Amino acid sequence: MNILIIDDDEVDCISICRQISTVHNCEYANDEDSALDKIKNNNYECILLDYLLRNTTGLDLMSKIKELTDTPIIFVTGHGSEDIAVEALKNGAKDYVVKTQKNHIKLLSSIEKRLQEEKTHKEKINFLKNIQKDLIYRLETSRSN
Repeated sequence: MNILIIDDDEVDCISICRQISTVHNCEYANDEDSALDKIKNNNYECILLDYLLRNTTGLDLMSKIKELTDTPIIFVTGHGSEDIAVEALKNGAKDYVVKTQKNHIKLLSSIEKRLQEEKTHKEKINFLKNIQKDLIYRLETSRSN
């Protein structure tokens, strides 16, 4: 699975990447422009987004990301608060994880949960599309008889 980490602190990016690289492929972007460029040109299964970025916040960037993709976003930040967590979740983040060295198990668990939810959602959509195709076929067949 490909995961994008968006964080202006390169040390944090490398640390998070090390924590999850045994299970997932990861890339990182350190600013809004490179993050949006990577999202436009690559397919990610999950995005980890920090709250404090150089010229913007994760909340502001999240709205731009949502215009480009429906990839699940997990806020991973060390500078947050309950209010920021609530706002992030209200605006579409799938989870909020506090960034610490010892929190990698919670982060991996959150990633796996979001990926499983996404897989289940896609399976449901495919199932419904197949039912729709079948109904259209039956309707067209009954009209021609």
